[in-house]
Amino acid sequence: MEKFYFPVLIIITLSITHSIITTIKRGNYHLNYYYHSRVQTYVLNTSGSLYKTNKLFLSFSIDSHQIRHGLSKPSLSNSELIRLTSYLSPGYLRIGGTDADRLVFKQNNSVSRSRPNSNLQDTFNMSDKKWTEIYRFAELSGFRVLFDLNVLLRNGSRWDSSNAKSLLDFSASKGYKVDWQLGNEPNAFQHNFNETVSPFQLAKDFITLRNLLNSYPKYQKALVVGPDVTSPHSSLQEVTMPAEKFLHKFMKSGSVSQPVDAVAWHHYYLHRNASLSDVLSPGVFDTLKEAIDLIKEAVKSWRLLWITESGSVCGGGVPGLSNRFASSFLLLDKLGLAAREGVALVVRQSLYAGHYALIDRTTLRPNPDWWVSYVYKKLVAPTVLSIEAKGEVRETLRLYAHCSHNGSVVMFGVNLSNAPEQLMVETSSESAAATVQLFQLTAPDLLSQEVILNGIPLRLPSDSPPSLQSVTVDIFQPIKIAGHSIFFLHLGYLQPYVCQIEDS
Repeated sequence: MEKFYFPVLIIITLSITHSIITTIKRGNYHLNYYYHSRVQTYVLNTSGSLYKTNKLFLSFSIDSHQIRHGLSKPSLSNSELIRLTSYLSPGYLRIGGTDADRLVFKQNNSVSRSRPNSNLQDTFNMSDKKWTEIYRFAELSGFRVLFDLNVLLRNGSRWDSSNAKSLLDFSASKGYKVDWQLGNEPNAFQHNFNETVSPFQLAKDFITLRNLLNSYPKYQKALVVGPDVTSPHSSLQEVTMPAEKFLHKFMKSGSVSQPVDAVAWHHYYLHRNASLSDVLSPGVFDTLKEAIDLIKEAVKSWRLLWITESGSVCGGGVPGLSNRFASSFLLLDKLGLAAREGVALVVRQSLYAGHYALIDRTTLRPNPDWWVSYVYKKLVAPTVLSIEAKGEVRETLRLYAHCSHNGSVVMFGVNLSNAPEQLMVETSSESAAATVQLFQLTAPDLLSQEVILNGIPLRLPSDSPPSLQSVTVDIFQPIKIAGHSIFFLHLGYLQPYVCQIEDS
């Protein structure tokens, strides 16, 4: 019998029953919350998809700075680090950062043929042994390597590709599967290195890289990703040219669209003076949409946009904040908003180093962002669905929708207010078994490193992936969402055709 599929329209009614002003004191921080009684409705459209992200959408990084310091504490051969990282696969493992433009590959005891500029004496070597260690770690963890080459090895005004060729010779001989970048945050070179490379010259350098890769049968299909500009619409002193202006000039430079497979840029919401109130401010969350719009305008109709370095706070993060539950709201919202706006891939900085680490480098204990990433990976598939608010939008509740991995629908979001909300889901489905699985993440305190799933603290088993216990809620009754929570609603009974064909 022929099957017929009908688009399903879901109406989500948010009931808000609070009308108070609350002040919470967290150390030196005072957070004020305002609530107004009203009902908010969302409409979910499953007749088609908005976008489909890369299957490696949520990816992670190891900063090139760690290579300078020997890739120790922890070692990349540490079995527990490999285990924790593998639970977040698949994805890219990006090797990059400011020190990418100080790194020189050196095989065995050979002398590098590259000639660093006179202002770049602070270079360091990555041995073939360390490169093998990085690749082996990624391979064992289920990740693909994205490596950022040093673009400040120059021969006059042009990029000197001889050191990159040495790395490619070695990598090809070992059969390493790698995608490549060239340079890190070129619009901040003046601040970081007292050097400048124009967007026009950088475009030529990317063409040189593409031609070099094409000379290796192994890398003819390898991706070239860049130019990794930073801080769209930034007023920072260290950015000599805003990202959108640099990108516009870069994209206009001849045939640069041929060598660049994905246009890459970096995004952080805040700087190192960020406070608890900042990471919960809806206005801060909204800056990502503003940045994406600027990037889109700069690159016009470019097909693939990647955020190849991102986090809540730049510069290593804020001690006692960037690795706490409060900062996880920004992570989940970035994943939802970026996918909705057509960003194909997001790299979270960083895996184990800095105050924003997903994994504590000393104890190897997962921080809250690790747990949020783990739940996201388990539930959310690449296909993005349309979900829109009707009427006035409540800015502290932010909601997104995707297909799930089993061909159904998952909605996810954050409740930034300290008061509970209620979601009423109305569906055209007449199924009597229309129940929803709720995965609700909270913490004992906003500055806690512990994460609680549906009232039970999450723990990492010693020999298996963590299990996620949901709570079954009735689709025909209001669904309570806790204050200061991250939540996922899995609508397993709903199997729209768009999810079955696109994420199967």
